[in-house]
Amino acid sequence: MIREPRSALLAIALALVGALFPLAFAPFSWWPVAPACLAVLLVAVDNRSVRASFWLAFSFGLGMFASGVGWISESFQYSNVHGPIVWILTLGFVAFLAVFPAGAMALAQRCNRMPRAAWFLLVLPAAWMLVEWLRGWLLTGFTWLQLGYTQSDAAGSGLVPVIGSYGAGLLVAVSAGAVAALVRARSRGTVLGVSVVVAVWLLGFGLQGVVWTQPVGEPLRIASVQGNYAQDIKWKRENFVPTLRRYRTLTQKALVDGARLIVWPETAIPAFAHRVETFSAALRSDLRPFDATLLFGIPVRDDMAKVRNSVIALGNDEAVYHKRHLVPFGEYVPFAALLTPVLKAMRVPVPNFVPAEEVQSVLRHANIRLGITICYEAAFGSEVAAELPESNVLVNVSNDAWFGDSIAPHQHLQIAQLRALETGRPMLRSTNTGVSALIAADGSIMATSPQFKVHVLTGSVQPMRGATPYVIVGDWPFVASVLVVLLLAAWRSRREP
Repeated sequence: MIREPRSALLAIALALVGALFPLAFAPFSWWPVAPACLAVLLVAVDNRSVRASFWLAFSFGLGMFASGVGWISESFQYSNVHGPIVWILTLGFVAFLAVFPAGAMALAQRCNRMPRAAWFLLVLPAAWMLVEWLRGWLLTGFTWLQLGYTQSDAAGSGLVPVIGSYGAGLLVAVSAGAVAALVRARSRGTVLGVSVVVAVWLLGFGLQGVVWTQPVGEPLRIASVQGNYAQDIKWKRENFVPTLRRYRTLTQKALVDGARLIVWPETAIPAFAHRVETFSAALRSDLRPFDATLLFGIPVRDDMAKVRNSVIALGNDEAVYHKRHLVPFGEYVPFAALLTPVLKAMRVPVPNFVPAEEVQSVLRHANIRLGITICYEAAFGSEVAAELPESNVLVNVSNDAWFGDSIAPHQHLQIAQLRALETGRPMLRSTNTGVSALIAADGSIMATSPQFKVHVLTGSVQPMRGATPYVIVGDWPFVASVLVVLLLAAWRSRREP
């Protein structure tokens, strides 16, 4: 741990700098804050031991995640967890996430025998991004506050369809390394490296006008129905019938107004699917005269009593999509045999959802194929890209009421923007309390619903076909590049102890 007084003060200062890091993301979107804050950390760990670098970066991570994802406490409280346990769980979650940037800086210090300019411009950014990638899949992954998301509306957005959000994040990290190198390692190598970084930014800016996918068919009139039921009242028995009535009434109005694909949020209906078959039949009668399709979120329990978080399509092409990528502790418990007794002892509810099987039904409207994600699934670019190039329109349903009135719904919307941008597909996003949105194939937001209001968001999107370079190659060029840099740095460090 850090024991020297000056190091302790530095750790506190880095925690404060880390707390500024989330300003780079929605709803603030001051994206240069991210490379600036990261550059401060890179300068701080220069000429430090592995151990000191770990603890300094851990302090940075505590500030970063406490400020950026401290909203997780809202979710715990909506899970009937109250009192001191909420803050114990929140602190534990933040501390766990802070280990990732700490590990990145420790790893970089293990590979510090490279020329100074190369260490700042290549090794440190590669270590940060490798660990960020690991954070995206370990224990099913948590991708919030990844650097690439800062480029949803920024200069690097033109590169996202080519190299994905991880590739864009690497550019941001290298930019931070360039700033740090200018402060700590001025040399010809630094000047050359900074020149290359500037050139790549200019390339990204120039690529913003490139359209990688092609229109197919006519524009589709769509509607997102935002029922606006707060999480603490959503599942109350007395709200069941009013919920069904509200959603049906709003859907009937959307049909009259011309919508032909209508989407309700995740678990819009607070009951198992087999208990609302009569209501589903009534919805079919509403849809039939308009030749329309309705997608709605609902839990599905099968004959084996297995529960899945699902989306049902009603209309001419009826099918069911089951969520594949579950939220740890929110929908399932990792290491269940070990952790379930602990959670029960703490009186924390234990979720019991199961993921979808490998083969799923295809959801369509007429001849338009829909790429479905439920909530958290939109945070994983490679999984969304796996549904392409077949899918023409992306649909994301979510219940962001779990996050309360925090910055999380805005962060979640920004993540959805990156998925549209990576794939060159429009996205219809339907949430319970907001932010519902129509997102164009270039990642720009066409329209949104106001938060915490009953609202029907209508508009038109153009279905697309074809594949962006990212859809074709995925994240492998990014993974390979950071691994090559780190393996070469590690090899050189072993040769020159």
